[in-house]
Amino acid sequence: IAIRDKEKDNLFNMFYLRMHLRRIAYQHPTTVAVALMIADVLRLVDKSDMYPECSLSESPNHMDVYLTLTDGILEQISNFRGCVTEEMKQAKALLRRIHTR
Repeated sequence: IAIRDKEKDNLFNMFYLRMHLRRIAYQHPTTVAVALMIADVLRLVDKSDMYPECSLSESPNHMDVYLTLTDGILEQISNFRGCVTEEMKQAKALLRRIHTR
């Protein structure tokens, strides 16, 4: 990689900040634990009745469902009032644990 001498410090600072954030924030034990809990929640509600057309994991193949998925899916799961299965109860309990940490 060839860079101008004027940009040497900027490039160094950019990569140093990236390394620092990765070590301090992205790989923090709490961050990793919450990410795993969110993955478990999504796995639990995959086959739920929230989206009767298809499961969450199949939604990329169904554009009408996929386009309705947003960052608010965890809130939608928390507020879901439809047919509450055992998996949905477990997912809501996990979300409560995340919110009350």
